[in-house]
Amino acid sequence: MDTIRFEQKGTIGSIVLALLACLFFGPSPSASQAPPVIRIAISDTDLSAEPLYAKETGIFQRAGLDVQRATVSAAQADVAAGEANVRRLEQLHAFAQVTAPFAGTITARAVEVGTLVAPSTVGFQIGDTAKVKVVFGVPGSIVAGLKSGAEITSTVDAFPSQVFQGSITKVGAVADPNTRVFDVEATIPNAEGRLRVGMIASIRLPATVQAANVVVIPTRSIVRPPDDPKGYAVYVAQKGADGTMVAELKKVAVGPVVGDQVSVESGLDSGAQVIVRGADIVFNGASINVVP
Repeated sequence: MDTIRFEQKGTIGSIVLALLACLFFGPSPSASQAPPVIRIAISDTDLSAEPLYAKETGIFQRAGLDVQRATVSAAQADVAAGEANVRRLEQLHAFAQVTAPFAGTITARAVEVGTLVAPSTVGFQIGDTAKVKVVFGVPGSIVAGLKSGAEITSTVDAFPSQVFQGSITKVGAVADPNTRVFDVEATIPNAEGRLRVGMIASIRLPATVQAANVVVIPTRSIVRPPDDPKGYAVYVAQKGADGTMVAELKKVAVGPVVGDQVSVESGLDSGAQVIVRGADIVFNGASINVVP
């Protein structure tokens, strides 16, 4: 069999073509003849088979890397979703606890355990009782002498022997249209919590505040004059011509109301005997009996 020589080395595909050529040409010629040279055209594709394999291997490697990257990205997305779910559950769990915006004392409770509530429902009212405010009214005759920061003293019926120190924190600029008094606000420290909201306090103003002498009578002695439904009047006890005591109607101008007392700015002299009990049933000139 003739020896087949190749001008160029090829790949496996080239060897297959050479063997087919050998079979086609048949027995070898005489020994004196040079062995035929079979020229086989080897394309660039055949020569690049090994580089192509390497190239395809690189493609496979890149494809595998892309798959791994996609897997990592999906895992990271799962982790992020799990963390978001944990935060949501923590937030839901936090709803079971009600946190006050500041330290204080619960003054009112509107819900109980198991109560179905809607959003924005007020469950509790809380108050800071470390300091309490005392609100009172003063007439225009002394309001000019009150300044923010002025010290005051206060007492309450619950602790008559204890004097609480405080200071004025607000002086009203406009009088109440009904009572014609100016609201004044004082703040008193209450670290021990002895003062409670709603207690009635007595206030002693600074000594520098001078008040004019005014007549003060019980509010239940005030009546409406028969001829003036919007006015104010009182009945006073006077001696009649025959020496008996009679009721005499006197129209008055009232001032500030403090507790169950009202000041009389005009129309009533100091020392007059004002009818308190039964003022709503007597009439002008009616005979009365003075009961001490």
